[in-house]
Amino acid sequence: MWESLKLEIVSVIEATNRLRESPEFELLGLTVKEPALFDRVVAKQKAQLETEIARLRSEAEQLEKEIAGLTGREGAGGEQGPPGEVSTQQLDDAIAGTASDPSGIAPYAGSFSEPPTQAEMQDFAAFVETLRAALKR
Repeated sequence: MWESLKLEIVSVIEATNRLRESPEFELLGLTVKEPALFDRVVAKQKAQLETEIARLRSEAEQLEKEIAGLTGREGAGGEQGPPGEVSTQQLDDAIAGTASDPSGIAPYAGSFSEPPTQAEMQDFAAFVETLRAALKR
């Protein structure tokens, strides 16, 4: 009992030290001293997020146009090449270089404690190996 209590105390002390070393804790300390700092930090982060969102929207629109051009759903997308036949061997060779369909594998349903146990890590490693095997050709 005494040993488990000592381990728990050490765990709490380590978690407290990690918290005190975090940027969030530093920000808390600074905003306690200067409350207006919090609003400035929030405004700056909001501006950075809005810039990133605009960039990602633009990138998504560009990718959407590229996908539409490649799938022929929209736009000319360039000249049509001459018709041709593909042999079964050529098709098999092309498919052999792609990953298998892992859609039959359910998402990882396990969980992790803090810190993770060996059993949890072994369970996750088994899941990753199953996924790797499904993606392998």
